[in-house]
Amino acid sequence: MEKPMFITALLLLCVAAVDCMCPFPRECVQGVKDFPVPCCPFFNGTRCGSGNFRGDCLMVKTSRSEPPPDMVTDERYLFSSFFFNWTCQCKPNFMGHNCGECIFGWTGDRCNIPYPVYRKNIQDLNDTERQAYLSALHYSKTKIDPDCVILRTSDRFRKKSMGFMNASCYDVAAFSHYYATVPFVSRGQEIYITNYAHGSTAFLSWHRLWLLHFERQIQKCTNNKNFGLAYWKWETDPGCAICNNTYFGFNSWDGGIDKYSVFSEWRTICAVTYPNTVCLMDDCVCERPRLTRSAGLSSFVKATLADVYRCKNMTSVDMEPFNTSAGGYRNCIEGLHNGIHIYLGGTMSQVVISANDPCFASHHANVDRITDEYYVQYGITPASYPTTNTIYGHTATSCITPFNGCWRNRDMMRSGTYFGTVYV
Repeated sequence: MEKPMFITALLLLCVAAVDCMCPFPRECVQGVKDFPVPCCPFFNGTRCGSGNFRGDCLMVKTSRSEPPPDMVTDERYLFSSFFFNWTCQCKPNFMGHNCGECIFGWTGDRCNIPYPVYRKNIQDLNDTERQAYLSALHYSKTKIDPDCVILRTSDRFRKKSMGFMNASCYDVAAFSHYYATVPFVSRGQEIYITNYAHGSTAFLSWHRLWLLHFERQIQKCTNNKNFGLAYWKWETDPGCAICNNTYFGFNSWDGGIDKYSVFSEWRTICAVTYPNTVCLMDDCVCERPRLTRSAGLSSFVKATLADVYRCKNMTSVDMEPFNTSAGGYRNCIEGLHNGIHIYLGGTMSQVVISANDPCFASHHANVDRITDEYYVQYGITPASYPTTNTIYGHTATSCITPFNGCWRNRDMMRSGTYFGTVYV
C-alpha cells in the first residue's frame, strides 16, 4: 500500500514572503554573535516601510510589560529587547518585523480592505478541501522558511553561546510554542513556574495569537491568502475521528503514526532537553525523533459537549488566584484542553513539544472557536481582562512572548471577527 499522493496533487508555489511573523527574522540575526542589535529591515526601499508611511524604526522601550524585578536575567524579559535595541513600530493596519504586512483581517495596498479568513470543521471538509488542507500543512513542514530562523543556545547565561539554525515554516511555529514554555531564568537559575502560554489568563490570548500567526505563515508559504485553519470539534466526537490516515494518521503498533500516513515521516524539533539550554540540537535525525501518538489508548475520558457548556456558563473570564486552582472560564476550558492533550498521548501529551503534532492546530482552533463563542455571549472586550492578575507574562498589558511587536494580552480578548476570523 502506498502513501497518499495528495501531497503532489496541488500546485503549492512558495513565493518570496514580504515579511515574517517569527521571533527571529533571518536578516536581523544572521552572523550576529553579540546582542542587542538593530532590527529595522527595509520594505519597499526604506526601513520599516517609512517611505510608505507604514512604520518607523524606533528604540525598544522598557515599558512594554510589568514583570517582577528578579526576572531580568531571562533573555525573554521585555522580549525582544535582549536581542534587538531598535525595531520597527508599525502604524495602524500594518504589522511585521518590517511593517510589510497587513494586520490580521485586512488586505490591499494600504491594508484598508476587510478580508475575512474562514475556519471550518475539519470533518466537514470535502475530499478536495481536506487534501488541500493536509497538503498545505505538509508543505509547510518540508519547506525551509526563507525569512525565519530559530534560536539555539548551549548556555542561556552567555550571549555568545547563542546561535540560530534553519527550520521549516511549520517548525518555526512549533518553536514559538516551545520557546514560550522554556523555564524562566531568575537569579542565575532556571525555575519551573507557570510559563508564558499556560496556567493563567494569558493562555487564551497566547494561543489565539499563535493560531493567527501560524495561519498567516501558511498563507504566505503556499501563496494562498484564503487558507484557514480547520478545527476538530472534539466535544461532539465520541472517539478520535481525525486519528486515521484520512486525516492525521492511525496509531502505530510501535507508538508512532501509521507508516501509510504521510505524517509518519514528520520529526520533532527541540525534543531533547538539557538544563540552561534552548533547543540545543544539530541536524542529526537522532535529535529529531518521529512523532508519537496513542489516541484513545489510555483510560482518560475526554471532554464532552456538557463539559463545554459548563465552562461557558461561567460568567467570570478568570478569577484569583489566576492559576490552575482558579475559578472562571479560563481555568475550566484550559482544563478541558489539557485533557485532549492527554487523550491524544505521545507528542501531544508533552507540553513543550506538543505543537510538533499536526493535531495541535486543529485542537487549539477548536478551543479558540469555543472561546470566541464565549466572548460574544458575554460581550467580552479588552476591558474584561482581569487587571489584578500580576503573574509575570500574564498581566493585562504584558506583551505576548515571543512574538515581534507588542501584542498585549488584553487586546486579544475580543470577538474573532476583529481579527478577520470567521468560524463556520
